[in-house]
Amino acid sequence: MISTRRIVAAVGLAVGVTGLAAPPAADLAAVGSPTWYARFCAQVMTDPAMRAIMVEESLSSPSLRQVLDGLHHCLPDLAPEIRAERGTMAREWMLHMSAERERALAQGGPTPRASWHDAATGLVAAIVGIWLAPVTNGS
Repeated sequence: MISTRRIVAAVGLAVGVTGLAAPPAADLAAVGSPTWYARFCAQVMTDPAMRAIMVEESLSSPSLRQVLDGLHHCLPDLAPEIRAERGTMAREWMLHMSAERERALAQGGPTPRASWHDAATGLVAAIVGIWLAPVTNGS
């Protein structure tokens, strides 16, 4: 049976993750295809010097800080190293799933979801799953 606390955490996480995933998806939908922004961001984040600049610039946004703080409050019992690991996973999924969709659209290929909105909805569900997954150790 799922506890009430876990349900509240899941709802709060879904709202927070939607706050991270939906705006970029809406922006990319509004621009139309082809776009290069998501693929550019994915490439920039792999370069150590460029990554530092992009992270610093992103974290200077008060609204982004509020969303991230809210996410952390949803899972107060998560150890800092697990929180960092899952935050990295969530960030990578947001970056690379958007880049993959953008690439497929630019090439006229199929995508798993019909719209950017639907893609963001699927991404939110998957990322909430990452955050709520049981914590396991390496042994």
